Amino acid sequence: MNRALAAQVERLVIGPVLASLGAVEPRLDSLAARRLLLGTLAVETGGVWIQQNPGPALGWFQMEPATHDHLLARIWREEAFAGWMHGNFGRPFLGGAREMAGNAFYAAALARFYYWFDPAPLPDAGDLEGLAGYWKRRWNTRLGAGRADKFVRLLGPLIAA
Repeated sequence: MNRALAAQVERLVIGPVLASLGAVEPRLDSLAARRLLLGTLAVETGGVWIQQNPGPALGWFQMEPATHDHLLARIWREEAFAGWMHGNFGRPFLGGAREMAGNAFYAAALARFYYWFDPAPLPDAGDLEGLAGYWKRRWNTRLGAGRADKFVRLLGPLIAA
């Protein structure tokens, strides 16, 4: 992923989604959250893939359909979040998890909600190793092939001044 694409994704997708979510719950929008999502996208697909073969995961963030369905059920139990989702995306979603493949806003929102429901606080925005460890533990898990050092290596140049 190059800096130009990363800047566009942050400005046109991640930023607007998190700013809108921040109106519902201010802690959903932070520089750390924006960097975590950008790093997740960079390490999972580089903004290139919508689905990688073999595998069921979909969208720039590569969320699996089962995770999507479980997460969406949890979102619907939270009145404010359900209202936000309904207001922004409607309900029901005809495409289900496939919506993540064609709707970058939806995929970014679900990625942020997925991290939000983790009880651990986000690391500071400047702590790239901390963000990478958070991604590895929460998103990629200890069983996943992803590496925290790759997250740092990919995200660092994208956010350098």
